[in-house]
Amino acid sequence: MIVVEHHCYQPPKPSRAMRPFARKTPNHFVGELTFGEEKGQGQTLGFGSKLEHDIALISIYRPGVIDVCEQVEVSFIKSDGKVSDVSTCGTDLMI
Repeated sequence: MIVVEHHCYQPPKPSRAMRPFARKTPNHFVGELTFGEEKGQGQTLGFGSKLEHDIALISIYRPGVIDVCEQVEVSFIKSDGKVSDVSTCGTDLMI
């Protein structure tokens, strides 16, 4: 008896970017990639530069990295002494 598994396609989850990406301009590298399909539904990850793209790929395939979020907001103290708001993917943030 032959058993055939039927898998339904699930589109990747949308980007979790917390700020918009720059629009395409000459000599500017922007785009999206997906990862995590082997674990089920994939995740879309946008990038706004070649460096962001390369770091995302290295991080996705590096052992021990649990998740990769793009365009996160981080907190910092401004020159007037006020702390900016902070947002992450809902997990611990590693930069």
